[in-house]
Amino acid sequence: MHTVNGIEQRQHPRAEIRWPVTVQPSLGTIKGETLNVSSMGAFIKCCEPLKFNEVFILDIDVPALDHPLKAIAEVIWSNRDGNKNEITPYGMGIRFIRISSADRRFIVKEVLKHLNSENVETSFSEVFQAIAADQEVDSGEAI
Repeated sequence: MHTVNGIEQRQHPRAEIRWPVTVQPSLGTIKGETLNVSSMGAFIKCCEPLKFNEVFILDIDVPALDHPLKAIAEVIWSNRDGNKNEITPYGMGIRFIRISSADRRFIVKEVLKHLNSENVETSFSEVFQAIAADQEVDSGEAI
């Protein structure tokens, strides 16, 4: 997380959404859970975080859907020395490299729903809706 004078400076708003995930690096499978999600990536809590720059297949199991969201993702930071608590959990920040426009739109709608339920300022929500509209360009074929 990037901060300036103690204030969070994220480019893309994120919401605290917990979804089970399956991380598929070149070898093996890792189960985890998102702790927060944005239109461009997520923080994944897991026991075996991958290394910085590692690329992998990601399945996000959204309980409300009958199929997982799928993406190719990259580790942009990793906390391999964290604790097994909520303050500094083991995990990794990831960005979506390839995700279908339909899956990204679903994520955007869910993030907006959570932000609105948390009474986020309207102007912030409106800015996020504008970002969401810009993200509707397909960023890759179906995974």
